[in-house]
This record gives sequence, structure tokens and C-alpha cells, in this order.
Amino acid sequence: MIDQLEVHVLCYRHQNPLDYPAGSCRVIELYPSRGLVSRGLRRLRRTIKKRVLSPENFFLNDFDVSTWKRAMATRFDTCLVHYGTMATKFADRLVSSNIPYVIHFNGFDLSEKLLDSEYVRKLRPAVESASALIVVAHYMRDWLIQQGVEPAKIKYLPYGVPLGQFQPGAKHPEHCRFLMVGRLTPKKAPAATIRAFAKCHAHYPDTRLRIIGDGSLLAECQQLVEKQKLGRAVEFLGAQPGGVVQTELAAADVFVQHSITPESGDREGWPVAIAEAAASGLPIISTRHASIPEQVVEGETGFLVEEHDWESMSHYMVELAGDPARRIAMGVQARKHISNWSTEDQVRKLETILLSTIQNGCQAKAGDH
Repeated sequence: MIDQLEVHVLCYRHQNPLDYPAGSCRVIELYPSRGLVSRGLRRLRRTIKKRVLSPENFFLNDFDVSTWKRAMATRFDTCLVHYGTMATKFADRLVSSNIPYVIHFNGFDLSEKLLDSEYVRKLRPAVESASALIVVAHYMRDWLIQQGVEPAKIKYLPYGVPLGQFQPGAKHPEHCRFLMVGRLTPKKAPAATIRAFAKCHAHYPDTRLRIIGDGSLLAECQQLVEKQKLGRAVEFLGAQPGGVVQTELAAADVFVQHSITPESGDREGWPVAIAEAAASGLPIISTRHASIPEQVVEGETGFLVEEHDWESMSHYMVELAGDPARRIAMGVQARKHISNWSTEDQVRKLETILLSTIQNGCQAKAGDH
């Protein structure tokens, strides 16, 4: 029976503590200007009395060494490293401290970062010394295996979605409201979504597209909306807190996201926004990219198109805009499907991985004696 894991989180700074409370985690700030506590860690509240260290979001090469040394005075049983970038900086310190560790890969750390030869050089020994490797997409697993990693060492563990926080809301049979949630960056290809919507809007003038998010492509997207003469049919809401996102998801009819692999090589891992949309009972129109085909069952919970194929995306937007009953039916199936990855289940799986790492570490130490 798992009782309690005692979790310590090392970060530059605990940002937004009201939105992301540490709960039972102890937060140790190494740099008072950066970092945050991830959602997954603050849910690690039920465990045996083993100490788990988790360095997160160290984007600088230097840090407060004295604080690190004080943190190491605690006898940690294992370490969960977020993400591959952090593993390249801290793996050797963890090995010298005799702390078994698990690397949790997110997406950019096994896609865009692989174009950096120095990063790859440092990542290989970190991966080799790790007790386990957690990935959220199969392409990550494939790359690690190509590097000679034993498949059994790789754990496929997508993020969980808190189903209780996302509930279907009232729908709009008389018109269709589309929603996009995400950073306005090349990986999300927001212009493709806007072009697809423009063609749909020509068929159904009562349709609306609301966009939550900010980013480098905001001005370009606003200019495209003006060029397409969409007027008030497209509304940019900017970056919004979680509560607003939940409200908008509940009020929407269809979720849209045109993820692609841009020139930078950055790829999605397990898109959280799509999972949350499905939990909110929304059909999804997206692309065959990264783990999205696992989140969306084509023809049952939504539709998928090839990257950059905004015309096919528009076709499916028109199809759902004209069929309220199908939107609702697909949304019901979407919530049912995504429930396979509930937060509770995924955290339990993560706990199992960490406890196994601790057990194997103890056995290895016993063998040394």
C-alpha cells in the first residue's frame, strides 16, 4: 500500500503559487528569479516515506551552489528530472551523490534540442546513467531506441488530465463556436487554423472562432483576420488563467489545433490543450502530429488532417458546423476516450516507476556490499 512520497522540488523560483500550490511538496529555490512547480509533482501526495528530488527548469548553467549543497544534505532516495535539458546539467551531480534518477522528456528536449550537437553529446551519458526514461510520445521512444537504449528502460507515460476540472457545458445548436488554445508560435501554425475557419465562415456566417494565447505570431494572425475580412467572427482573448480556459472550453462546440513540425524541429509531446478539450466534451479537429492521433480517434472523437493541409481542416470544420448532433455525439466519445489518461491513473503509474527505481537502487547498494 502506497502511503506517502516526500517530494522536494528544486527550482529557480516558485511562480504563481496561488494557481500552482506546492501542496505537500517542499519547494527549494536555487535562483530567486526563475522556474515553476509542475502540476504533476504537486499531485505526488500519496507515497511511502521515500524522498524524491526533482530539479526543474534550470535554464542557466550557473546556480546557487550553496543552496544545492544544503539540499543534498537531505538523503534523497530518487530524483525525477524535468527535462532532458536539466539532465545534461545535473546527471553527473546526481551520480556522484549516489542518487538514482529518472528523466522525464516533454517534447522540445527530444525534438528541437536534438539539432544541437552539444546537447546531444551531453544527453547520451545522462540517459545511459538514468534508472528509467519517461516519454510522452512514441517518436521519443523511437529515437532513444535508435541510440541503443534498452526498450525496457523507456516508460511511455502521457500526462494525465484532471477530468473533474473539465466538464461539458451547454452547446449551441443554432451556430458553432470554435476554440483554439495555445501559444501563437510556428509549432501551433495558428494561421492555418484561421485560413481554415475563413473558408468555413463563408459557408456558415454565424460561426465564431475564439483564440486563447499569445506569442510571436499574434500580429501576423491579427493581420490575416483583417485580410480575410472576418471582422468580429474571430476574437483574440490573449493569454488567460486556467479558470478562464475551463470556462471557454465548456462554452465551445469544437476544438481546433493545427500542430506542425516547424523549421526549428520543435514538436508537440502530449498536447495538454487537446486533452483538456476532450475532457470538456469537445470534438477535436487537429493534425497527425506527435501523440495527437492517440488523443483523437479519427471519425469517432474528431478528425485529423496532414500537417499544413488547412483546406482539409476547413472541410471538417464545415462538416461539424452543419451537424450539431454529431458534434455532441463526438464530444461524448472524446471525454470517454481521454478518461483513459486521468490524472489519478497517470500519477499512480509515475509513483510506481519512482518506487521501482528506489527498490532497484536499494538492491544495487546491497549487492555492492
